[in-house]
Amino acid sequence: LAERPLNPASNTKLVSTAAAIALLGADYQYATRVVGAMPKQGVVAGGVYLRGNYDPTLDTADIAALAQALAQAGITSIDGNVYIGNPATRDGIYGGGYSVRVAAGKVGKAPSLSLFPPLPGVVLVNRATTTGKRRSAISVRTEAGRDDHGAAILRVIVTGKVRKGRAVSHHVAPKHVGRFTAELLKWRLAGAGVAVAGH
Repeated sequence: LAERPLNPASNTKLVSTAAAIALLGADYQYATRVVGAMPKQGVVAGGVYLRGNYDPTLDTADIAALAQALAQAGITSIDGNVYIGNPATRDGIYGGGYSVRVAAGKVGKAPSLSLFPPLPGVVLVNRATTTGKRRSAISVRTEAGRDDHGAAILRVIVTGKVRKGRAVSHHVAPKHVGRFTAELLKWRLAGAGVAVAGH
């Protein structure tokens, strides 16, 4: 058995962890920054860029903290948009996502939809119907696109049927990670009192 080649599986994490500590140090911290022009009287001219560092632990709470930090620094508005660089694995977050709630209406009519978080660049597309049958079968998918003014948006498309008197919720992992992260930061900035003019 000792001479059989075997897959080391998770044991390889020990090697990669040791290499990372040797190269970066045990006290290394990932840096995620918001980069833009110096603000004048609280206003940033042009857009800002979320510049990450491949942080695998970056999550929605970190994005909220960045927005609060900008507000606490005295920034009140951003004249441009929020941009995420490529690749999305460097700057985006892979945790979190959308929660889509589908509440039945009258039989044969469209249900009502709600989205959390209510991101400004995310558009709900309702192609679902209410049914009198016993089972609900709802499907949710996302696609990138542009609105009538040419602004980049994410469409969350809901199809299928929901039973009368029922409400169902779906968690949607962000397929377009960079766009999702940008919209999340815009929403958190607005909540912190920082207006973002760009689309």
